[in-house]
Amino acid sequence: MKHRTSSLNGFLLSLLLGISSLFAAVEAAAQTRCTNQDGPISISLPSSITVPRDTPVGTRISQWTSSSVSNYICRNVPANRWVGAGVGSTLANTGQTFTIDGSSYPVYRTSLAGVGMIAAKTNSARAIPASPTMLLSFGEQSSGNNVTTGSMPARLRVALVKIAAIEGGLVNGGRFGTAGAGQERVPDADDDNFDFSQAQVAINFSSVNIIVGTCATPDVSVNLGSYKSSEFTGVGSSTRNRDFSVSMRNCSTSIQRMTIRLDPTTSILNKDQSVIALDGKSGAKGIGIKLMGNDGKAIKLNEVLNVPAYKAGAGGNVDFPMQAAFYQTEKTVSPGKASSSVMFTMSYQ
Repeated sequence: MKHRTSSLNGFLLSLLLGISSLFAAVEAAAQTRCTNQDGPISISLPSSITVPRDTPVGTRISQWTSSSVSNYICRNVPANRWVGAGVGSTLANTGQTFTIDGSSYPVYRTSLAGVGMIAAKTNSARAIPASPTMLLSFGEQSSGNNVTTGSMPARLRVALVKIAAIEGGLVNGGRFGTAGAGQERVPDADDDNFDFSQAQVAINFSSVNIIVGTCATPDVSVNLGSYKSSEFTGVGSSTRNRDFSVSMRNCSTSIQRMTIRLDPTTSILNKDQSVIALDGKSGAKGIGIKLMGNDGKAIKLNEVLNVPAYKAGAGGNVDFPMQAAFYQTEKTVSPGKASSSVMFTMSYQ
């Protein structure tokens, strides 16, 4: 009988231990429970951004915009374990990186060709990674067992960058990514080694209209006047200078720098004097057209020149004053129509 009693007691003891282990496993699985307090996160981008047409690829075209804050609270946190809120992006990664102030960021694709998005922690330069990896936004370490944390904010900041030529248009608003909460996978984990799968909420951004900033540039026609061939006294002689201007109108205030390039459509007969040949419609012989700045000195052709009259960010109207004259290139001058043309190219940054 003792033997049987002993066996029965042993069975009961094993059963109790099994039940105890089961409860311990359930308790361990439920130790850390995180809840969201505020719902989805929103990023309110500017309604419109003007980008100078010739802004270099790789330029940040907007200021950093901070998101709203969505707070988390975690309960039943084990002793000395870190818990926190994290954020990550679900946008397609372009495979490009953008570097600013020594920090590199993955570039995410937007709906508008040429425009990408980068993201970082609000209080640091740490880049927001692509999901399922998420980066700690705010963390707290438990000081005791079964601790309830204070509010832990999930937040981020984003900016737009130029990744290719931009034609202008709408960057459609939508889903940027996800925020969530949880604890570190192993004690003393790095910021990106947390399980943020609890209480996930969406991160959304608003639409922004991208305007390509330029100036209106009307064609320029210059009447150099009529002259008798006898008025030319030899190679190097010229008629009186005629003033004219290349005009830029209704320029965007986003333009910080403006340049001009003058490319003749005919050959250059005298580079030092900036004399260009007459076109095929001309009947006159022995002359060309000399192009000058407003100081009467030969202007550089086929080169990029600054527009000194333009002040950074001023916008509005600006002129690039020039002068032109007929210039004798051969010993004999024959009468007839004389014309030529120059293509001017404006660049805005």
